[in-house]
Amino acid sequence: MNDPNSSYIGQRLHRIEVRRQTVGMPPKQQSQVGRARIEHMGLHVQTTPATVDRDRPPLPLVHGAWHASWCWTEYWTDYLAERGYTSHALDLRGHGRSPGSLRRSGIGDYVADVRTVAASLDEPPVIVGHSMGGFVTQHYLSRFRARAGVLVASVPNHGVMPATIRVAREHPGAFARANATLNLGPIVDDPVRAKALLFGSHTPDEYARRYIDQVQGESYLAFIGMMFSRPKPAQVRDPLFIIGAAEDAIFPPREIHDTAEDYGTTATIFEGIGHDMMLDTRWEEPAAAVTDFLDTL
Repeated sequence: MNDPNSSYIGQRLHRIEVRRQTVGMPPKQQSQVGRARIEHMGLHVQTTPATVDRDRPPLPLVHGAWHASWCWTEYWTDYLAERGYTSHALDLRGHGRSPGSLRRSGIGDYVADVRTVAASLDEPPVIVGHSMGGFVTQHYLSRFRARAGVLVASVPNHGVMPATIRVAREHPGAFARANATLNLGPIVDDPVRAKALLFGSHTPDEYARRYIDQVQGESYLAFIGMMFSRPKPAQVRDPLFIIGAAEDAIFPPREIHDTAEDYGTTATIFEGIGHDMMLDTRWEEPAAAVTDFLDTL
């Protein structure tokens, strides 16, 4: 099915490119500890420069539903920097410190956000997306060229229908509230339920709570897009590296493998880790696998 936002995306991207060419204003920067907080056309982007001098591609990091750039900056951005990779963890519109209305934002808007950041870089990047961010990454790669893509516990190419059925069956009250409010926030508004969905079974409650306390609401329009607007694998020409978590309660390994098969590749599954692979206690294992892949480019 065609992306219902496709015409809107084209118009929005055209306006972005026109503004970039005519305004010519440099991004605003504020130095932080080893990082720069940058505004790209209103988006908040946390840039962590490489601490090792290597000629490696830049990495826009695209968060998933309920999250923001903080999910990357806790561990992965410093890990990547130590291995020679400069990363750009963005807050999609309506998330974290980026302005915007969740109610009015869909997958097409999030693709445009990634395009804004990627277009500001000096060379083709490797787009890294987690969960919903992985779905955004798939759409991005079907429309724009990049050095490669990395899907981390990504929404499958076939969308979220199976996950929706599971959540509706296992958490009917939360699912009903999400539909009533047109916001996915109620799915993760209970700490016990959020931990079961986002972390592995052996993750200590106190550890998981540090991150669960930071989750936010999520766009219902984006949810609809993940139901019905499928990426087009035949149009993706760049290499893809796909990883998943054995204890992912949202997108279990079989769905990660299905996505890999759709793209003509294989997936790597990590034991003892939940959906939030970049935050769970064994986060370093998938991070190492990602850098091993990046080093082959």
